[in-house]
Amino acid sequence: MATVSEKIEKLIAFINAEIDTEDYKRREKKTFQFAGVLMIIVTSVMALINSYTLNNANVSIVSVVAVLIFAISWLVAIFFYNDVIVRNMILMGFVILFTYLFIDGSTKGTAIYWILVIPFVYMSLFNFKQGLMVGTYFACLVIFSFWTPIRNYMPYQYPVEVTSRFPLMYICCFSLAFLIGYKSKGALLSEVNRKYELEEAVGREKKRVERLSLETITSITSALDARDEYTHRHSEHVAFYSVEIGRAYGLTEDTLAELATTARLHDIGKIGIRDNILNKRSGLSDEEYEVMKNHVEAGAKILSAFETIQGLDVGALYHHERFDGNGYPHQLKGKQIPLFARIIAVADALDAMYTTRIYREKAKKETVISQLNAGRGTQFDPEFAGIAVALIEDGMLERMEEAFDE
Repeated sequence: MATVSEKIEKLIAFINAEIDTEDYKRREKKTFQFAGVLMIIVTSVMALINSYTLNNANVSIVSVVAVLIFAISWLVAIFFYNDVIVRNMILMGFVILFTYLFIDGSTKGTAIYWILVIPFVYMSLFNFKQGLMVGTYFACLVIFSFWTPIRNYMPYQYPVEVTSRFPLMYICCFSLAFLIGYKSKGALLSEVNRKYELEEAVGREKKRVERLSLETITSITSALDARDEYTHRHSEHVAFYSVEIGRAYGLTEDTLAELATTARLHDIGKIGIRDNILNKRSGLSDEEYEVMKNHVEAGAKILSAFETIQGLDVGALYHHERFDGNGYPHQLKGKQIPLFARIIAVADALDAMYTTRIYREKAKKETVISQLNAGRGTQFDPEFAGIAVALIEDGMLERMEEAFDE
């Protein structure tokens, strides 16, 4: 059972809760427009009635000013509705206007009855919290002005029947407005919470499916590793270099994580290449090379089957495209080649040169730099090749060897 203090804390948290969804903002703006038009109409009608029945110049002036303030405030708020400062200025304008009309006894005291609609107006035009604050302010104003000795010092002496019953009338209106506002905000918060919980559940399920997909893909790559130990080291190296290049290029950490996964899987299509070609100790013949080239499309086909992770096949399919358009499988050119593939192409070639193969020793650092510079604008995207060269000169190869204990 919740204690009184816990209930109060819960109520305060409810009042302070902000609803910041686009759908709510649109609905709130429509409510504001409707309430604003209604108030202008009501104020105009009251102004006309007071002007004709009371036949007083001051009454007419006050009535016209009230209508103008409502109309101007409504128009300003329509064009600057999302500006908190403008809305608060309008709120303060209303508070000052009605406080003046109440104390001054404008239109021979009849203006006081406009205050009865204030709680409804503020909770419609602004929000539940501001409506509650303003409604409480006027509740205190009428109670202290009519039910305490302060009433003897009021500039306008209201009749006894008004001072005795008006605070009760206002409290009833305020309570009704509070209940309406409370229920309305409660319903909206529940709707927002349901949407948030649904989005959270969908997000969790998506991550679970993505994790299962990656685990499945990892199982496939493990089978490839068992056939060719070099492939495993190569894919990890390419992922390392790709992330280094991508970070220097300015990619976000989330994007770098996607790049690392894509790079790690770029050679997964080699699972379908025969052992006598994959593990051949000498260079490949033209016929064998054509077979080896099939690994890009085979890899893309494997990865595209995992629809929960979009774009996972980009690295596998396009990492052998050349910047000059002479690569394979689709002879893409320049920026037609996806971003990840352009980065992986540089990292792939870099590691191929700087790794010892069965049939040759790894190239020296200077040779790697020379070859990357030679391929700028032809084999490689010149920007990423340039970044790779700068990183190598800054010690990237040594950092890789340290990271993998090589």
